[in-house]
Amino acid sequence: MAKNPEGNEVTGMSADPAVAHIDRLGNRLMRLEETVDQLIQTHRTLMDALQAKNRSTKRKLMPSPNTKYYDFLVYLGETFKGSEFTSDEIPQKSRHILSILNTEYRALDVVSKRGRTNVYRIAPEARKELQGESGD
Repeated sequence: MAKNPEGNEVTGMSADPAVAHIDRLGNRLMRLEETVDQLIQTHRTLMDALQAKNRSTKRKLMPSPNTKYYDFLVYLGETFKGSEFTSDEIPQKSRHILSILNTEYRALDVVSKRGRTNVYRIAPEARKELQGESGD
């Protein structure tokens, strides 16, 4: 029968201290693996919850009519039609609206980037809706 460092007999332990140490390390490793498995499962649960939230808060295609965002989108549609444009082509005081149309709505597509500058185009769905509302 093996004894622990205090001299008490312990079942399931080896009499060799090195083997006993390896057994303890094996037990620690097993507990660590169980904890990592629990963390992975928690991570999956959190990611599923976040993805469900993102699906429930989908961006609207276009802003509501009679808002400055909608009016600006109409301006972009009339000015650029289906062609590409950058924020450099937009008046400085209105660039924040361009950013909002890109982040809060799906009205703009980012076609490419030129350094830190996005190249935009009005999304085809938004263009169709704008043309339908204006009667073009």
